[in-house]
Amino acid sequence: MNGLEQMFYSEHKIAQSFTLRWKAGFLNSYFNSLSRVSPWGFKRVRGFQSKLNFGIEPRYYYKLKKRSAKSKKTANNNGSFFALRASFQPAWISISNVENPPDGKYNHLSLVPCFGIRRTW
Repeated sequence: MNGLEQMFYSEHKIAQSFTLRWKAGFLNSYFNSLSRVSPWGFKRVRGFQSKLNFGIEPRYYYKLKKRSAKSKKTANNNGSFFALRASFQPAWISISNVENPPDGKYNHLSLVPCFGIRRTW
C-alpha cells in the first residue's frame, strides 16, 4: 500500500504544445507479506519502507488551439495531454524498519503511457 510522497516537481514548456515534467523525492509504503525462511516455512514480515524516486515525463497537450478558439483558458497548459511517464527507484537508497524489505534490493524502472487533464484555477 503506497502512502505519502515527499516530492519536488516542476513542469517546463519546451514548445507550444510540449512540456517536460520532472520529479524527485521519496515514496513511502507499508508492506505486509510472507517471506520464505526455509524450504519448509514462511515468516510474516510487516514494515515501512521509503525509497528514493526520480521521474521524467514529456507531455503533449493537444487541442490547445481549439480551447483557445472557444475562449477557454489555456494559460499554464490548461488542457488534456498524453504523456510517457518514466520513473526510476534505485536500490541503494532505501530506508526501512526491517532488515530485508521485500523489494529493497532491486532497482525499479517503469515506463507508463498516460492520459491526463490539467486545470489550474
